[in-house]
Amino acid sequence: MINKGLRELLQMDNRSSFHRKVVVLISVFACLPAATAAQTTWNVPGDFATIQEAIDAVSVVNGDTIQVGVGEYSNPSGVGYGPQNYAMNIQKELTIQGAGNDSDPALGTVFAPFSAGGQATNGVVFMDANNIVFRDIYIDAQKNQEAATGQVVARGFQAGGTNLLIENVTVEGTVHSCAELNQAVDSTLRDLTCDTTVAGYNVGNNARGLRIVSCDNLTIENLVVLGPAPNPFDGSGYYLVSFQEVSSYTLRNISMTGGAGNFGQYIFVPFLPDDHTVTYEGTVVIEDVPVGINLVEDPSAQVTLNTSFGVVQFSNVDIPLQRDGLGVVNNLVDFVCQSGIPYRSTVGTQERYFATLAEAQADAATNGGVADEITCPLCPAAASVATRIAGSNTNTYTATPPAAGSTITFSVTGDYTNGVVFAGYNSASVILGNGQFLLSAAPYLFTRSITGLPSGSATYSVPSNAAYCGLEVYSQVLMIGPTAGGPTIQLTNSQDLTYGF
Repeated sequence: MINKGLRELLQMDNRSSFHRKVVVLISVFACLPAATAAQTTWNVPGDFATIQEAIDAVSVVNGDTIQVGVGEYSNPSGVGYGPQNYAMNIQKELTIQGAGNDSDPALGTVFAPFSAGGQATNGVVFMDANNIVFRDIYIDAQKNQEAATGQVVARGFQAGGTNLLIENVTVEGTVHSCAELNQAVDSTLRDLTCDTTVAGYNVGNNARGLRIVSCDNLTIENLVVLGPAPNPFDGSGYYLVSFQEVSSYTLRNISMTGGAGNFGQYIFVPFLPDDHTVTYEGTVVIEDVPVGINLVEDPSAQVTLNTSFGVVQFSNVDIPLQRDGLGVVNNLVDFVCQSGIPYRSTVGTQERYFATLAEAQADAATNGGVADEITCPLCPAAASVATRIAGSNTNTYTATPPAAGSTITFSVTGDYTNGVVFAGYNSASVILGNGQFLLSAAPYLFTRSITGLPSGSATYSVPSNAAYCGLEVYSQVLMIGPTAGGPTIQLTNSQDLTYGF
């Protein structure tokens, strides 16, 4: 039946009675919004002498942009905002646009605060409003601190709100953290450089990187941290700390390389209740550090780690991942397998994951533990499905990902009485006479009859065989016997299947 149907489709030409064009004219009427006040761009210097003067001005309203020119700006000495004495205070929906300088940010717009009197508790920029954009600014947190007085700045900035964008910002010389995202929702931190390499600063118990507190759908992209590595064994420092309540965030293209050849990325979860979802994307490079990822959990803490094969990379790391086994880590097996660290040393409630069994055995022997290997899926590639269109028709074909050892479900909705799934290794691009495309061609890996039409399904058991890993299969459904007129046979869209786990 399949070959007969395909021959019939291939023999159709453009004069076929089944080849039709339907033109649908749609008229769309939209109501134009009422006129609103035009957004204004204000210049510093020019309209205002300082950035804060522009922010505080009554004439500067939500939606406006403050364009800051090349040069160095500051706050009046001793003047700070909020309980932590921030030197700049943004509580309007504004865009703060610096001049920027790609070759050397210090030659663009520089904000170098004078001491606000808070010593180790003060910070540079405080943001507490929705829709803030803070872009192309270099923060030098120590330049204007008085020498030999112990004056320091704790945080580069603290930001909270919805739809925040902090982009192309460099923070230098803070002692606690480069930035804190606190109750930031649907927000993005992109192209941030944290430089903590200057001698005489960055000492004591400090994060030296990012603090994420109660954030939801936060994206951190293209982050670079330069500085001495923290001590992961006594908890005195870490480059990324996430805690308090629920947080979900994505880490994309992360590189935190120490000025002394040290690196650290930590997810530290010390408070209750905690529920964190962390997604790694792009390339996350972890190198030259004692512990790469550290999970410290309370019994009711829950962490979900999401990544794909090869995204997280470890180099010259003593312990790639270390966790206390009291809390729940969802997807941990997938994470360690996809990250190439499936060997475990268990000492009490603590688990440490390594790239080789020898490393796990050595760690277990040293610490009185037990070494074993995590059973990983047979295939390191993720199973996936991609849809391609095969011409206009009323039939819809979907398929579930072909994971090794699982069952694929093929579903078809249309106006035909019979359907057959055919899946093969070859992808053709044959344009048929009725305007459809033949996307899958012989030889076929398998075929399946669709039952229960006009809304039917079929299944196929995927072999648990590593030889199928990464195999691409092109599938399509041949529909036969129309129930409402139309062509005798039709092809659905195609589903491109990639075998994986």
